[in-house]
Amino acid sequence: MFKIGRKLRINLNEVVIMLVLNTSPESFFPGSVKSSVKEIEDFVLDATKHGAKIIDVGGMSTAPYKKTFVPEEVELERVKKAMNVLKDLALDLEISIDTQRSKVMSVALNMGATIVNDISGFSDPNSLKIAKDYSASVIAVAHGVPSEKVDPAEYVKKNLEETIKKALNEGIDEERIIIDPAIGFIRPTWIESAEWDITVLDNLTNIKSYFNKPLLIGISRKSFIGKVAGETDPAKRLPGSLAAEIISVERGANIVRVHDVYETVQALKIAEKLLKSFKLKL
Repeated sequence: MFKIGRKLRINLNEVVIMLVLNTSPESFFPGSVKSSVKEIEDFVLDATKHGAKIIDVGGMSTAPYKKTFVPEEVELERVKKAMNVLKDLALDLEISIDTQRSKVMSVALNMGATIVNDISGFSDPNSLKIAKDYSASVIAVAHGVPSEKVDPAEYVKKNLEETIKKALNEGIDEERIIIDPAIGFIRPTWIESAEWDITVLDNLTNIKSYFNKPLLIGISRKSFIGKVAGETDPAKRLPGSLAAEIISVERGANIVRVHDVYETVQALKIAEKLLKSFKLKL
């Protein structure tokens, strides 16, 4: 069994839902932003009612094609607000902190977060030490931009291997490491980003079996769906998201990071019954 946060345990055949709790107005999907206490409360309560097991709190958008940088104090203020709401709700779930900054990680972990989600591959030298001090689970995310032509799946595997090694060297427990192939984040100049993402998704089974670790997939409403479907508005990409998520789960994804819990759970319940290749843990 793998340790996802404080209490959640899964095997490699189980699937859980992670809700995106986005507090950053700079987001690529404005409809996902929750700023007020009431908005956060209602959103989280509805998501957990329908089966979300993890809440991923983010205070700074990470969309690679937008100007999304905000000062650390702004990110901290947003994260603390969301964490206070979650603390008051006192729900039985895991909280992930989506940040590249060790100070934000430290504050969030001290306020109850149990998972660290860092798309930079723990570029901040203090990040993994802080995660270890709090016995947090960590998400190793593929990152960087290859300057030369490479096989996308092989690049992701090599990159994840390096990040996992870094985490193990810092004392992170093997059972607490989750892998994420970074759909939507790696954008070389020599290949269409959608083609890169689709190639990686085509190879999820291979990536999963190579590491034999829980696989997180975050593809909800992302640009490759818009490219394939001919839809520029992220608000209209839910159908494509559901299709891609079902296929990703069939190929081994264990944690599905989504904006739309009810719709995703309904789709995965049908897929679970028909495919019989995974168990949805609600």
